[in-house]
Formats: sequence, C-alpha cells, structure tokens
Amino acid sequence: MFPRRFIGPKRRPRVLLVLPALLCFAGATAFAQIRTEVLSPEARPLTPFEVSAVVGENISPRRVELLYRSAVTGDFRTVMMATEPQRLYRASVPATDVVAPGLQFFVRVTDQAGQVHTDPADVAAGLIYQIPVAHLTQPGRPPPISKIDPPPEGIVIGRQPLIEVTLAPEAFPFTPGFFNLTIDGADVTSQVEIEAQRIRLRLASSLNPGLHRAALTFIDLTGQPLEPINWVFTVRDYSGLAETSLNADTTLNVEYSPNKLKEKDPGWKSSINLKVQGRVQEGAFFASSDVNMRWTEQDIARGAAGKDGDLELTNGLITVGYDKTRFEMGDVSVNQSFFTTGPSFARRGLKLTGELFGAQFGLFGVRPAPATGNRHFSGVADTEERVAGASLTVPVIGDQALRIGASVVNGRTESTTAATIGSSAQAGSEGTTYGLQLTSKLFQDKLRTEAEWAMSDANLGIGDQLGKQMDQAARFKLGADAFGFNFGAEYQRLGRDFISLANPALIRDREMATFDVGTRFGPTMWKLAYTWSHDNVRNDHDLPQATQTGPSLTFGLFVPDYPIVNLTYARSQQRSQHIPAGSTGIAFDTDIVGASIAYGQPTWSVSFAPSFSIQDDRESAADTNNLNLALGLGFRPTPYLNISPTYALSRQVNRQTNNIIFTHVPTLTARVEFIPQTLIFDTQALYNITRDTDGTVNNRIFTGLLRLSWHLKRLIGSEHLAPALSLRYNYNRTTDFISSTNRREEHGVFLIFDLYVKTPLLPSTWLDRLWPRKNGPAPGIGASGPGPQRP
Repeated sequence: MFPRRFIGPKRRPRVLLVLPALLCFAGATAFAQIRTEVLSPEARPLTPFEVSAVVGENISPRRVELLYRSAVTGDFRTVMMATEPQRLYRASVPATDVVAPGLQFFVRVTDQAGQVHTDPADVAAGLIYQIPVAHLTQPGRPPPISKIDPPPEGIVIGRQPLIEVTLAPEAFPFTPGFFNLTIDGADVTSQVEIEAQRIRLRLASSLNPGLHRAALTFIDLTGQPLEPINWVFTVRDYSGLAETSLNADTTLNVEYSPNKLKEKDPGWKSSINLKVQGRVQEGAFFASSDVNMRWTEQDIARGAAGKDGDLELTNGLITVGYDKTRFEMGDVSVNQSFFTTGPSFARRGLKLTGELFGAQFGLFGVRPAPATGNRHFSGVADTEERVAGASLTVPVIGDQALRIGASVVNGRTESTTAATIGSSAQAGSEGTTYGLQLTSKLFQDKLRTEAEWAMSDANLGIGDQLGKQMDQAARFKLGADAFGFNFGAEYQRLGRDFISLANPALIRDREMATFDVGTRFGPTMWKLAYTWSHDNVRNDHDLPQATQTGPSLTFGLFVPDYPIVNLTYARSQQRSQHIPAGSTGIAFDTDIVGASIAYGQPTWSVSFAPSFSIQDDRESAADTNNLNLALGLGFRPTPYLNISPTYALSRQVNRQTNNIIFTHVPTLTARVEFIPQTLIFDTQALYNITRDTDGTVNNRIFTGLLRLSWHLKRLIGSEHLAPALSLRYNYNRTTDFISSTNRREEHGVFLIFDLYVKTPLLPSTWLDRLWPRKNGPAPGIGASGPGPQRP
C-alpha cells in the first residue's frame, strides 16, 4: 500500500490546479465526504497512474468511478474503482493515456439512492484535479506485427472473443512481462498467454456488444515504453444482430409444515417465480422485455379438499425504441411536471417519449389505481378507470438556459385505491389538468429556477350536485450556489378544488413556503431551514384555518477514520387563525432534538441515535414528551460469522396525568456458515416489552426463528442451478399481565426446498441458421488490412 497523500493546498504546487474537496460545495454533492489520494504530484509518462479515494461513512456507495482525460483521450473516460478495506477504493489511469502535458480527473460516487457525489464537488464548474505529466522524448517504434485478430475495425461474434497479436518473424524476441495490454482502459495483462511470438488473450469476463478499444504497449529493456499499438473492434452477438439475449430466472419454493404455527396456516404451499429478460439491438433500433410472473398453490386447510392456485403477472415492461424515441408498455413511470404527475407516477399502462426538432414530447395512458395480476396490462382498456396525458418541452435559449414545457392530464377514476382521501385526487373523480412550466439553469448550473402554473377543471365527486369546479395551483423554486453557500427557496399554492389524477400525493387547499441555506466548513456541514404553511387558502369562514411555522437546524461532522456525527433541531408552532362556530382551535409548540453517531471498521460497527421531543399544548395541560433511543451493533470477525444485536427504547410521558409508557425492543440477528456457502445457520429474535406506570398496560411479546440451510450449488458445480434444503423453527409467545385471556404460545416447524435455475431461452443454433457466426469487417466500416493503426 502506498502512503496516502491528500491532494490539498498544503502540497507544493507541482500540481497544476488544486481544489480540496473539503472546501467545495455544490448542489446535490454539498454534504458528501470523499477524500482523493495520489502517490505523487506528478505522473510519469506512459506509466499507469494510481488514484485512491476514501468514501465517508455518510455515503453508502453503489458505484465508485474514476473519470479522467488527457491529450490522448479527448473526452472523459471512466474506470470503475476497486473496493478495499476501510472504505478505500483504487483505480489506475492506463499507461497509454498518461501523456504530456497532464491528466485531469475526478472521483464520482453513486449512492444506493441514486444520488451522485463528486470530488471535487464543483465539477460542473470545471473545477477538477490536474496532474502534470513530464514530457518524454519520442518513444521507440514497436516490433512489427504480422497479424491482429480481430483485425482493426473488424467485428467478432461472441461476447468472450479470443484476441491474438502475432509478431512478424523479423521482430526481436520480447521478454514476458515487458508489455501492457488494455481493453477499454482496463489492464488485462495478467490474463494474457504467451506462445513464441504470439500474445493470446482469453477474456475472463464478457464484453458488451458494441465498439471496444485495445491498446498494446511494449517496454524495452531500459524500462522505456515504446509507441503503443491501438486498434478498435466491434463485438456482436450475431452477424445480423448486434445484441440478442433472452434468459429466464426461475425460483421454486416448496414449504411443508408438519407442525403449523397457526391453525389457519396452510399445511403446505409452493410458489414459482419466473423472471424473463430479453434484449435485441441493431444500430439505433432496440427492444427489451422484463417480465416477472408468480404461481402459487397451497392447501386450504389441514384435511380439507381442494387447492388454491393461480398464475399472476407480478410486473412487466416491454420497450421498443429507435434512436431517442421509446415506446413502453406495462409497468411504466411517468414524469411530466410537479403538479400534473409529480416526480414519478408509476402505474400500469402505455408511454411514448421522444425528441422531434430539438423538442421533447411524451404521451401516456395508464390505469389510475395500482394494478397487479394478469388484468389491465395495457392500462387503457377500461374507460371508467383511465388517465391519459401529453407533454411537450422546448428549449428556448440554449439547451438548459431556458426551457418551456406544457402538459395536460385527463382521466376518470372510481376506485377507492386510486388516490388517498384528502389529497388532490379522490375516489370518484374525473377532470382535466393543464400545466405550464419554465425551467432555467445559468452560470454552469449555479443559478437554477423553476416556475409552474396549473389549472384543473374537474369533478371531485362523480354523481354529486356540484359538477366540475375550476381551480389553480402555482409553484416557484429558486436555487443558487455562491460564496461557498447553497441557497434554496420554494413557494407553493394549491386551491381547494385543484386536482390531478396523475399526482394523488398533492395536498389540496394549502399554501406554503420554505427557505434554506447550507454550507460546508472543513469537515463540518451546516444547514438552516424555515417553513411556513397554512390551509384554507380562500379564507372561507365556514372552514377552520391554521398556520404552521418553524425553523430547523442540521449539523454534521465527517472526519475520515473517525465517527460520523449528526445533530438536528426542529421547532414547529401550530396556531388556529380562524375557528368556526362549534369547532375547537389548536395551539401546539413542538420541539425535537435528535442526534446520531456511527462508526465502523471492517469487522465491527456501532451506531447510536437518541432523540427527544416536547409537545406543549398552549390551550390545555395535555402536554407530552417523548424520549427515543436506538443502539445498533454489528460484529463480523470472519466472513462466515455475522452477529447484529439492536436495542430500542421509547419513553412517552403524559405531563397532565404523569403516566409514563415504556417500550423496550431488543433484537438479535445472526448468521453462521459452518461450511462456507454450503451449510448455513441463521436466527432472528425480537422481544417487545410494553408497560406503563398506571398499571393499564403490561405485556410481553417474543418472536423468533431458527433456520438451518444446506446449499447444494457448490456440490453440483453448476452456475445455472442452485438448490437448497432448509429446516426452520418458529416460536411466538404473547403474555398480557393485565388480561389473562390474551396469552398464547405458538410453535411451527417447516421443511423448505428452494431451487434457482438460470436458463437461456435462445439457443445459439436457432439464430446460427439465420445469421452464421462468422467474423469479418464490421458492417458499414469496411475491411482493413492486418497492419495495426498507430496514433
């Protein structure tokens, strides 16, 4: 391991440009914690340049990438960073890309929620790390090559091609180890086989269909790299189709209970889950499918005749597209605008999106209520339960400087599950919603504005005497990054009768505004916010009106290799502004203080999160306070043992009656692999204790299970077949010390068989008869000779 050196301002500036991540703050990456490290402030030409990054505990990485560019690459190239202990990630810039005058690079982390963090944080502003590369005299020429397979600009059929480079007979003998071979920037030299004057590469992993770049660099006996040999080739599944795949993943589960946990439980049950995935691509055309089906069957009761079985479509999506135009059918997700559809309106139906003359358009038709099973796959067959819409977005100034969008949603729903009662859309609603949006991003996204106005003409209750009502909604949002601070402000107003059938989460009859400012100083993060809202926007004297206001403050401390600390404080004041006759007003002051601390090592981790809240009823003595504590531990001394105990405490005090309710919840989760990946034991247990000081509540609830599993995949030795046998024991016990009738004890024994099968549904012989697997020049590129192409 090389010594860690942080790229920061304290280094002697042989580095061309230094931007320490701890001083950067921009948008979504404002509160990330990434520390980039290099071995040297200067790179040696044509030598791999290693970069490492330490990701803070506040980020749960899904993907860590190194993006770099040089005089050779032009655009940025991406290299996946390998994971090492203590949240360390490493990657190297390939030797062929390390050339004078320098390298530019940054680290990009995508977390589990899909949020992107970068180091430096303000990459969008062009602030990235730069490392100088020393100038090198003209490198020597490589040995002559007699043959390259696949040839430059040629094609190869199959995703694991055999790559061979044969030296000419007059070439000088080379020493194994004095060369470097990369595919798409990834060093694959360790996989190379050498036979006389031939270099042969059998790829251990598959290449995706498409264009790939290979680079072979020889090194002379003095250690100087010679002129690299670069060529490109195309990988295709078939000569007639660039990409073709169709696979099925089948999971079978059979469970038999000689001793049922509950009398109403089935004595046996079985289920089969089938996941079918396929993709076809040729040029700009593509099509894909992702369908999940489930079949279940079980006995109705012990000794009863008859069975209960059904085959259902759990979810599915079929996509067909050409270039930027895409048509989807199945479980689609629609995103038009904040008011019409919200960030995501996921339903079963149809969707068409594309781009025409620089303008983006979208059409959709879906079922308003979530649908499962085999019915309503298209989502638009039932005219009584259907929502359809269209949208158009046009860039007016530049691509992002000013964009104008318009959208419309029309539909009808009678289902009680189509919307949440009290939200913008209710069961038994029909109508049309129109929206107009303006978005702008200026000064390299440092100034962001959004404005939206929407109008609805809808009937909130089909069959009532009111008929359709018109109402409006408006929204304005501003974001700015300046002087190391991130400023944000948003205003919303929704009318009492405003409705959008494609956004049931909206709360009607509400006006609100939020303001926030955040910054980072060294390893600390600060954010201050203020919220104001009230209902009854029309000031209707027959309806109550209440206002809610309050500030909040968030502080975070992120120091690598030290515990992560977060502190929060929030205050909320609720006051009635208008109280109709016969109604009761509200006047609450609520203060919430919270904290969390977390620290982890490769073999253990600990977290602690206390919080305390006080609710003061200004109109009466019915005040309450709550104390919550959560403690979590994790132990993993070996890869085959994992123990995770937790403990939670809740203490609720009624300050009027002085009654205190205590709730204690310890849990334990453990997993032991007696034979690695073969014989596995795991257990889960939970014990809930609830009691109060008045003697009205006092109960104990225990639930636990023990399971021993025998996985046969390694015994069978197949990558496509994974059976497993399990024996599970469940135990539940409930004891109520107040009510003697509420006491029970339950035991259950279950024998379980699981089987996972991965099956290709498209045998190669089917398409081989249509498009033989024959190598040759790529279509549309033309043939090329055996000689390599040098830069």
